[in-house]
Amino acid sequence: MRKEPLHKKISDELRSHIHEGALAVDEKISSENELCEQYEVSRLTVRRALQTLEQEGLIYRCQGLGAFVKDQQGAKELVHLSDFEEDMIGAGLKPSSVVVQKGIVTPDDDILKKMNLEPGTKVYKLDRLRLGNDHPVAYDTTWLPIMYGQLIDDEDMNTTTIYKVLEQKYQIQIESGKVRMEAVLPDKFVSEQLDVEPSAPLMMFRRYSFARGSKLIYYQERYMRNDKMAYEIQMERSEEDVDKNGPLPLKGVKPVFD
Repeated sequence: MRKEPLHKKISDELRSHIHEGALAVDEKISSENELCEQYEVSRLTVRRALQTLEQEGLIYRCQGLGAFVKDQQGAKELVHLSDFEEDMIGAGLKPSSVVVQKGIVTPDDDILKKMNLEPGTKVYKLDRLRLGNDHPVAYDTTWLPIMYGQLIDDEDMNTTTIYKVLEQKYQIQIESGKVRMEAVLPDKFVSEQLDVEPSAPLMMFRRYSFARGSKLIYYQERYMRNDKMAYEIQMERSEEDVDKNGPLPLKGVKPVFD
């Protein structure tokens, strides 16, 4: 069993303190020296942990003063890999899920092609209604190779996430992913689940998540109510970019929840 990297342990614990409110907005977190002593690690390890939190938009740094907790209300940068629960918490909403159906199925060839599997292959399918503050926000259908589906089958997926089960219980790190977004009209079933009119367009997210070596963990299709969420794109030039021609570099993509 692979041991969890020390920098990840530090960033995970600090992230939990922030999400649970143990560290308030604009509160100064422990200094690098204090974290080195607390976790008995090198300064390089601490800096890597803090860099992770900064990239996630959870903290900000002031030269000569240290690192502070960033206000997460209403928006959260999506330039890092995250799951639904993390996005909801980052937006200041209470996440919850309702498992609609789960089990082993033989999906159509289109899904199997997306998963790079042979026709007729069985996979594990998980359908969930996702809620924010007890209101329908999204509907997910997730397909996993059976070897990963079996790991979550006995878990209460109403109260946990795929990320948590695989990463925390089985040390299977989800290290990369890609998402495609498009506007679609839902079918009758999805519109009823999300309490919207069938004629109301939704945002559709086609998401792939991979373990090390580009090994597919799951393929997911998420329907998101666009009256509940929108995206803001941040662009910013650094000093190195000021004299360059061309488009502004992407700094972050933020989901904004109503």
